Amino acid sequence: MKRKRTRQVAMGVMFGLIILLSAQSSLAWSINPAKWTLYHKEDFEIETYEWPMEITNDGDTPIDVKLSIMKPEYLYEGNTELPDLSWVSISKKSLTIPANSKERVLITIDIQNKTNAYNQSWEFWILADQTAGAGNIQTDYKCRWTLQTPTRFVPIEERPGYIPWGTIMTVFGILGGAFVILILAFKKGMFSKKKQKSEEQPISMREQKKIEREEKRLQAKKDNVIKYNKKS
Repeated sequence: MKRKRTRQVAMGVMFGLIILLSAQSSLAWSINPAKWTLYHKEDFEIETYEWPMEITNDGDTPIDVKLSIMKPEYLYEGNTELPDLSWVSISKKSLTIPANSKERVLITIDIQNKTNAYNQSWEFWILADQTAGAGNIQTDYKCRWTLQTPTRFVPIEERPGYIPWGTIMTVFGILGGAFVILILAFKKGMFSKKKQKSEEQPISMREQKKIEREEKRLQAKKDNVIKYNKKS
């Protein structure tokens, strides 16, 4: 009777070990990050957000994993459900991960309706379901992700390091126009001076002698008139 009972205990222990080993072999894969918060409270505006997710197979045989987006079964305190799950996309939804290797997928969040999207803390889950692979017990992961959006939209002119290029270009345009006007005025003045100089060029020797003879003739005529007046 005692032998029979001992045999039953031994068989129970062995069966338990078999189940434990099977469970361990089926859990020989992991996801990182399984819980994640995309913090963008201090951003200036809502953008398209991307973050990688890594799936690691530590087992000795390949596994197949299917990824999908799901609504949260419960929420962190202060979170609300993401309004539209179609805003979240996965670069690869079905994966075959070889033994002792890892695969990376990209999670993209593209918020289509940005009107009421500021200052939100939205939660969504990513389901990673093992569809084939080692182990008698196939497992899945429900990964909890939170997106915290910017507090408010910050206009460009209020952002640090903003340079008002439009104003700067306008000022440069005005200064450039004034410079061109000054250059044109300067060139016009130089042209007038050249013209004046050309008009003041010295006369020839022949003309100079002619002018001198004319001056002498006029002076002699004047002297004669003076002499006549004295005699009379």
